[in-house]
Parts: sequence; structure tokens; C-alpha cells
Amino acid sequence: SENQSRLFYRLIKDPSLIEKEDYLNLTVPEKALILDAYLDYAQYKNMQQERTAAAIDPTTRRMLLERSQLSYRPDDPPETVRFSSPPELGHGSARVAARIGRNETERFEEISIRPAFHDLLANDAGYGRGSQILFLDVTARRYTDSEETKIDSLKLIDLASLTPKDPLLNKKSWTASVGIDTVKDLDCHYCNSFKGNYGIGRAYSGGFFSPVLAYALVNLELETSRQLDHDYRFGGGATLGAMFDITSDWRIQIAGNYLGFPLGHESHYRKISVAQRYSLSQNLDLRAGWDSLNNRGEWSLGVDYYF
Repeated sequence: SENQSRLFYRLIKDPSLIEKEDYLNLTVPEKALILDAYLDYAQYKNMQQERTAAAIDPTTRRMLLERSQLSYRPDDPPETVRFSSPPELGHGSARVAARIGRNETERFEEISIRPAFHDLLANDAGYGRGSQILFLDVTARRYTDSEETKIDSLKLIDLASLTPKDPLLNKKSWTASVGIDTVKDLDCHYCNSFKGNYGIGRAYSGGFFSPVLAYALVNLELETSRQLDHDYRFGGGATLGAMFDITSDWRIQIAGNYLGFPLGHESHYRKISVAQRYSLSQNLDLRAGWDSLNNRGEWSLGVDYYF
């Protein structure tokens, strides 16, 4: 229950809680559940140490004695709560995608392929929620009006780990990417640049099974191109975003970020993006996206097939 969860977190911070009224007023099964959770947590913290403690610490010993005095054992085994699904239920690790779209000036068709692995918008079945590992993800575009074919992006590696803040496991969230991209905030006719980005921050969720995951990151970015003054620009900014699972098959991601570049090519841009994915089957998705970069809009619609 919510009350038991609250008392468990309080017990982690203040072991003397077992002498206070809030704990003493609990039933024996409720006390046993809280103490069992505490002892599991203590064992986990002990396993994290490089060397296992030679003796049980006084606080853990105190909890063990309190638990032994309850003389309580559940009649039925606890219901198994699965925090992840079996890997075989996940989509294939490779992906090919085809899309149509339009930017401010012309239509385009694009195709992309990657050998691995999983992106934030994809279905989490068989994968870790809030995780992304992309490797050699390449996208080529054919612009209809200008009749040109360009490399839109080549993600050599693109990683993300959005771990919700938790009172016990206080891990930061981060992103990192290196690759080739199209410079879309300059009028350089779809010129490319090589860039790297790193972000660190926090993610928040209402609980492990919450349909919402929000995140906030501080970013640093270095970009190089002959189209830039001094051939580079370096700066930073922030990203705010959230993912909403409408159903297990339908996810929407909204993000906004600002980057300012005071070094090299002095510039800045603001980007807002909305993307959604609907899973038709284990290995087939429909995707739609819209973004605006410095008020230059672009939309796309297509299918992803995993294998």
C-alpha cells in the first residue's frame, strides 16, 4: 500500500522508526513486509561494495532481530511482479524504415537502416524502458522538387539512459551521440556536419508502471562543418521532454531544446518536436513526427520494420 511504501522509505532514512507509533500501530503482516523489504535493500547495498562486510552492521542486525520476533510467514507465496518482459517478445534488433514528408520548401522521401538496436520511441517489450542504443543508423533522403539525394544523418552511436529518480537508487540520466547530421538552421542547401553531443540530468516518473516519463537534461555540443564560421561551433543548452504511453502499443514523445553556440560560429537554435509510434505487430510500427527548428517546420510519416 502507499502507506507501507512511505514507511519503508522513512525506515531507510531513520531506522529508529521501528520504535515509533507509525510503525508500532501496523499489523504483524504489514511490519513483516516492511522489514523484509528493508533487509533485501540492505543486502543489495552490501553487494555493491567491493568487499563484503565481515560482519552484519548494527542497524541490519537490529532489523533482523525485530523481524525474528514477529514469527510471521505468509501462507501463500507472494505474487510475482515482472519488471521486464522476456527478450523474445521484443522487436528485432535491426531495422529498416521508409517515410514521406515535407519541410518548409519541398517534399521528400527517405529510407533508413540500422543494424542495432533500440530507440526511445520503440516498444519496450524485451528492452529496458528509457534506454536507447543506436549503432550505424543511416538515413538517406530524396528531395522531390530539387531532385537531389542527400545523406540526412548517420548516427555512428547514439545512447540514452533515462532512469527515473528514486529515493533508493539515485542515478542520473544521460545521453551521448556522435555522427553526421544535416545543418537545418542554416541556408546551406542540406549541408552536413560532424557533431558530438553529451547531456546529463534527471528523469521523473510516477512509479515503475507509470505511463509517463519526463526528463530534463543539460547538453554540450561540438559541431564541425566547412559551412560554419571558423569551421566549427561549440556550446550548450538544455532539453526538456516527456514520453506518454497512451496504450502498450501507442507512445507519444514531446521534446523541446535550446542550444546556444558562443564559440566558433556564433548562433543558436530552438527546436520543438512531437513524435509518435503505434505498433501494428511485434516487428512493424507506424510512425509520425513533426518538428520546428527556429520556426522551420517539417513533418514525416512512415513505417518501421524490424528483423
